[in-house]
Amino acid sequence: MVQRKPEWSVAITNKCRCGQHNVILNCTRFHYVEPINPSTLTVSLTDDFCIITCSTHL
Repeated sequence: MVQRKPEWSVAITNKCRCGQHNVILNCTRFHYVEPINPSTLTVSLTDDFCIITCSTHL
């Protein structure tokens, strides 16, 4: 719990041999209490989607 809100851990798996980048997630109703590290996840200005921003392919 973070500030009385549930905390979630998410794992993203790529079962394809090819690398994936610019992975987009639906972030509707995604609320955060702690700051998000932009080198890991970028949230859109409208909070509708998030992009996984990692330096290597998934």
